[in-house]
Amino acid sequence: MKPASSYDYSQDVISGTFTDDLNYITSGSDGNPFSRANNIFSRDWNQASTSDKAGLMLSVVPMLRIGKLIVPAQTFHRFIKPDILKAAGNGFEKIVGRNPDIFIDKGQIILRCMGPFKGKSFPTGLDPTDFFH
Repeated sequence: MKPASSYDYSQDVISGTFTDDLNYITSGSDGNPFSRANNIFSRDWNQASTSDKAGLMLSVVPMLRIGKLIVPAQTFHRFIKPDILKAAGNGFEKIVGRNPDIFIDKGQIILRCMGPFKGKSFPTGLDPTDFFH
């Protein structure tokens, strides 16, 4: 495996390094293909700038689309959805259950259930911009 310092990471040159790295992963003599691929990733990760690392992490984070909004799934389920359900008040559980899906329709948040309450919805009257910043 070539050290990262021997590569020019500009977009004009990087495509040529792929062949070298692929040959190392598939034909190298140390470890196995997975450990060699991890070596390549670690080498490039340590060479990457903070903004490149952030871009890579965002590219592999599962995202949810709600209306025109896109948010990381973990952020939505841990922070946003509980706040929406709390703000929706009591009573929605009897109509759509305790864990409804959240939709945005005509500028308001709608709770819908896909389980035993399938087909039912609960208009909350809540403005999505209060929860999605």
